[in-house]
Amino acid sequence: MKRIIILAIASAACLTVRAQTPDFMRLYAAAIETLAARAADGDKAADCGIETAEFSGRTLQSIMPKKSKEKNHLVNRIDMIRQIKFLPSGDSDLFDRIRAVADKAPYERMSAMNVDGQSVSIYSAPYKHNGNEFLIFIVKDDRKLVCDIVGNVTLMDVFGMICGRD
Repeated sequence: MKRIIILAIASAACLTVRAQTPDFMRLYAAAIETLAARAADGDKAADCGIETAEFSGRTLQSIMPKKSKEKNHLVNRIDMIRQIKFLPSGDSDLFDRIRAVADKAPYERMSAMNVDGQSVSIYSAPYKHNGNEFLIFIVKDDRKLVCDIVGNVTLMDVFGMICGRD
């Protein structure tokens, strides 16, 4: 009986331990494919109205070497940052599909606020054992940004990044 209970607890823990949600990663891959297809056709990437960026934790540590020497600094706790920037001519359907992903489990809406004239919404989902995934939507006028941050990051860390604290 004890083995069954331990097995059940271990199975439940494994189900909550995951990487970035598959739905977000599928939509992020679609954005990358759109850019690649446009580039292959000889179009400029900006013509499709989106730009993507991806930064691993190691890249961030190399960009910020002084901060990376501080053992518990945020730069050492981020595993990956992915973002999609939507220009005024951008694919708002993709933005809306990503937003719809955030409105479903496993995401939970953590905050909605206005910062410097920008609408900011923050969603969170479990990531690995003790980490979090934060999906952040920033909208100002006709410009939109989706930022996905994963690692041993807290909501206070995200607020600090948004509000310009280091």
